[in-house]
Amino acid sequence: IKMSSYAITGASKGIGREFVRQLAADTTNTVLAIVRDPESPYISELASKHHNVHVIKGDVTDPNSILEAASAAAAITGGKLDVLIHNSNAVDVATMSFNPTEIPFDAQAVRAIFDPPLSTGIYGSLWTTNAFLPLIEKGIQKKIVHISSAMADLDLISKTGLSYAVAYSVAKAGMNVQVAKYAAELGPRGIKVLALSPGWVDTWEGKWLFTLLR
Repeated sequence: IKMSSYAITGASKGIGREFVRQLAADTTNTVLAIVRDPESPYISELASKHHNVHVIKGDVTDPNSILEAASAAAAITGGKLDVLIHNSNAVDVATMSFNPTEIPFDAQAVRAIFDPPLSTGIYGSLWTTNAFLPLIEKGIQKKIVHISSAMADLDLISKTGLSYAVAYSVAKAGMNVQVAKYAAELGPRGIKVLALSPGWVDTWEGKWLFTLLR
């Protein structure tokens, strides 16, 4: 029997929760749902239906929190992990529609726009990868996946004229470079690290972007 273990950050809703749901359908999988709030009804209800789903408290923007999550994961899996999926993401919804020329000359306001996606996509991506790396090294598949976006694709931006969602796009582009650095470092050790863009997804963000594009 092929038994695989997966850890997914940002697992309480959207893409992360759907990863958990689909992976848990195979009862031989061990699925670790990393969430800021383990009491969230969206994930706790799903976990109650699948004995192979383990909800673990972990905030990717807090180094100590994600280290504790990795320790909790190791206790469940015997110190190993096959696949890590870093899916956590946050944006300042109020300014997502801003074009770059609309971003104000206000240092505090700009940090409020950029901090959520940078904290989850770059800092969180770094801390999560490093925290779970010892488990991945002992796993069989040795895969680390970071959820990216076509919004960080230079060709798409130039061809479509998508000028909004500046901070989100910049953070995803930075994450892509960071992922490439990880791939260069860890590839020789047999660990695959990649950025994956799922395309247009029917989440609340997807609906919001669709409304904006209309």
